Amino acid sequence: MKNKKILFFLLLLVWTFGVSENLFAQKRKISPRKTVIAKTSKVISSAPKSLAPELQRRLETFNLVWLTIKNNYFDQTFSGLDWNKIKTEYEPRILKTASDTQLHAILQEMINRLNRSHFAVIPPEVYRAIEKAKADAKAKEELQKAGNDKNMSGRGTNENDEFYAEDFFGKFGIGIELRLIDNRFVIVRIEKNSAAEKAGLKTGFTIEKINDVSLAELVRKIELYQSNIRNIKRYLPAQIVEWMLNGEKDSFVILTTSDDSGQSKEIKVLRERLKGETISLGRNFPEQFLKFETASLNDEVGFIKFNLFALPVIEKFCSAMTELKDKKAIIIDLRGNSGGILGSLVGIGGMLTEKFIDLGTSVYKVGSENLAAFSKAKNYKGRLVFLVDNQTVSAAEVFAAALQENNRALIVGEKTAGEALPSISTPLPTGAVLIYPIANFKTRNGNFLEGKGVEPNFVVGLDRNSLLEGKDVQMEMALRIIKEDNAFPKSLEGIITIKGVSDNSAPPPPPPAPVPILPKEKQLGEVTIRIPKPEQPPSAINKKDEKALQIIKDFIGKIGGEEALSKINSYTLKGRTDISYRGSGADLEIRIFRRKPDKYAEVMKSEVTGEVREVYTGKKYFLQSDYGITRDFPIEVDTAQIEIFAPINQLLKKDVFKTLNYQGIFERQGRKAHVMEAVTPENLSVALAFDVETKLLVGYVGQFYGISFGDYRQVENLLLPFQIERENLMKIKIEEIKLNPAIEEKSFTKKENCFDRTN
Repeated sequence: MKNKKILFFLLLLVWTFGVSENLFAQKRKISPRKTVIAKTSKVISSAPKSLAPELQRRLETFNLVWLTIKNNYFDQTFSGLDWNKIKTEYEPRILKTASDTQLHAILQEMINRLNRSHFAVIPPEVYRAIEKAKADAKAKEELQKAGNDKNMSGRGTNENDEFYAEDFFGKFGIGIELRLIDNRFVIVRIEKNSAAEKAGLKTGFTIEKINDVSLAELVRKIELYQSNIRNIKRYLPAQIVEWMLNGEKDSFVILTTSDDSGQSKEIKVLRERLKGETISLGRNFPEQFLKFETASLNDEVGFIKFNLFALPVIEKFCSAMTELKDKKAIIIDLRGNSGGILGSLVGIGGMLTEKFIDLGTSVYKVGSENLAAFSKAKNYKGRLVFLVDNQTVSAAEVFAAALQENNRALIVGEKTAGEALPSISTPLPTGAVLIYPIANFKTRNGNFLEGKGVEPNFVVGLDRNSLLEGKDVQMEMALRIIKEDNAFPKSLEGIITIKGVSDNSAPPPPPPAPVPILPKEKQLGEVTIRIPKPEQPPSAINKKDEKALQIIKDFIGKIGGEEALSKINSYTLKGRTDISYRGSGADLEIRIFRRKPDKYAEVMKSEVTGEVREVYTGKKYFLQSDYGITRDFPIEVDTAQIEIFAPINQLLKKDVFKTLNYQGIFERQGRKAHVMEAVTPENLSVALAFDVETKLLVGYVGQFYGISFGDYRQVENLLLPFQIERENLMKIKIEEIKLNPAIEEKSFTKKENCFDRTN
């Protein structure tokens, strides 16, 4: 049953992807394993067999991109394109490329033809620049630290010292937001106490040139030469800020602006450190700069604005809820919010509802996953108004649509971008990264946001004249709605059901165990073995092959013996796990705690996912994450059957199998292995593989569970595996195993997050 748990961890890791509360119900309903010989789509190529290494790498990159989309892209109509013909069309061009840069441009052109959001090829130069900046910053930080250590004696502490290292990891700019209004770049927001404010810039001013580069000419060239890039003009304001207005510390940028009188003026602005922090949204994604702002607009109205959805936002949002808890209403500004990790919505949404919020459904090539936010202990009950515009993208659109359709918030502003596809990433042989969507997203009311966006309840567009007068007409509308207090919908009444879970009840108890159905064949590595049908003749009942029994006995003796194994009353594991899903992956720290007779916990952690805890305590099970998912189930589980060394423990039992049949020696991952099949007293089929040379267990596949062991090492008087793979999806590399340690009770209890506290 581990494979469903793996999905849970993965759903937290992607750019605009959701974690389903219903996942836990599905976890208990896994159908018996139907194992077949794996088939991998082959890439048929007309390319010459002998190519230069560089060209061969580019061809491999092209084939990987094409095949990844073919196998994982949710829309198998490919937007009306014949994807096989696309390969035939583009492959000759790939074979003529003279550089990786050319290749990446052609790949981007190819995926642009699908006309969907969340498709991109990020070149390796981006990552190299990031890593170089990190290395340079770290080196300067160490140099400064060494200098401070030598010069601390005899002088006071410089008040700027504590910010020195922070500055190297910060971002520098002038602190404005731009929008294209009537094809001109207009300042729509200026951060308080920013370099722009100090230089005298005001909202409504247009920026005509940056360091003598004409923005009007830039737009003209883009319209002329880059019209094939989807929504490129909509991205331009944010990119102009990033590429041209932000820059190095202590550097200047020269702006040619036009004020309210239409007069052009040249202003020199010193870039200053921007308020915010650099965060990660996952492996293969460039780091992002998070800005979060909380304010009290008046005695009755609070204000929250942030530009990304990610784990750190949940803690900041929780603090804001504490600060603004007594306000009659809160305005949440999502203008310019570029989305992020959709799992964040679970925690944030849970602090804004007394019941739950149906956040929508990810619809995959096969199957779907619902996303829901359940009420948290810290819970704001006042009015909510969201501000959105055409720069509100992805997870921000999902959030706005969810609270609008659940009658929890009113939306003010302009229609959102209409780019809301759950997507993930995969590295390419050239060092670039492919980002691609794996699902379409459907709202609670059945609306697909892709290509449509969220329609505000009150459509209010920005205009330059209002901005020049210092007015934010969208904010003014939000304040007016709150003051009049007659436009808000009534809360949804009664019990609302999302896929069988009511808003005022715990998840249903687990269903009865499924009736086992034995498959006709089972694959163990590259080995396919035949499994007997349940209707066995009397002579086959309780039959146990002596050779198979001896192989098991030899294995137990090899790893230390039954007596030594039986003396393990507790253990802890520490290591890392690599999780793969739909062509993407994530790397997490993992810790495992086991204490007999009935305590078992697995804890995964990374800066992107935070901490995810899965704990079994005899008759209870809970799964908890820092994203806000907490699910309890009254499930009576024998922890000896679900712990990570369960297959090894099972082999110690005399009556673990009803039948046991030796199948022979087969090739498995390049080595010879003894393969046997067995049937448990519950009529569940099991396949086992033992390495012929080492006598060690290397594979254990049941109808509900599959695991491989490797890299056995000595731990005290036992030989234990340090490499474990679950379901070909989750690869664990153990760094440390401790036997019979004292384990604190908190390892098996829930972690208290900010949103779990009412104060």
